[in-house]
Amino acid sequence: MKQRILAYGDSNTWGWEAVETAFPAKRYNDEERWAGVMDNTLGEQYSVVVDGLAVRSTDIDDAMDWSSVKAEFFNSKKTLPAAIAREMPVDWIIIMLGTNDLRAQCERSAQDIANAIIGLTEQVALCEGGVAYPYAAPKCLVVAPPLLSEKLHPEFVDQFAGGREKSEKLGSALQKAAQAANVAFFDATSVIPEVAGIDGLHMSQAQHETLGVALANVIKQLSVK
Repeated sequence: MKQRILAYGDSNTWGWEAVETAFPAKRYNDEERWAGVMDNTLGEQYSVVVDGLAVRSTDIDDAMDWSSVKAEFFNSKKTLPAAIAREMPVDWIIIMLGTNDLRAQCERSAQDIANAIIGLTEQVALCEGGVAYPYAAPKCLVVAPPLLSEKLHPEFVDQFAGGREKSEKLGSALQKAAQAANVAFFDATSVIPEVAGIDGLHMSQAQHETLGVALANVIKQLSVK
């Protein structure tokens, strides 16, 4: 039976293709996004499903007006259990979040963000059974996202004031929190030093390729333990 993996994250999981105007953005094709690359790299013994959403945070509502999407829909603490139940059975969930929590309006430290991510893994552990299902809760792999670029698009400079400095601390904070919680961890900065998209927030297509291959190898290693 195939191992089923849920890739859960924000716009970099959705596949946001950075543009010079910042908005509106296009989306990379399925096979170009890191989750698609991972799926192709893993082969027939695995199946990868994707739940990516731009602006998604860890456990806070979004303060901006996005018209068609309510603020609480960006809050993973409120939406993650339903996302898992929808995709059951799920063997692994890969959570790559934290970038949107770096925004100045969130007033969060790297440690705050790391704690919030680990809080989500605690939610995952409670998802056994889903909606009257016989399936076990997924195992978790948390991924520290790539660093923000030092050169942000003007549209994002104020939103992410101080974000680069906090992103530099997030990987270490999340690694320690994950170790304490006995949760698998991978630091995307080990293969992608910082995002290369022209807006300073989003990965390039080449970086999606790099991350997808790296995470496929991590999943293979974890699956044999």
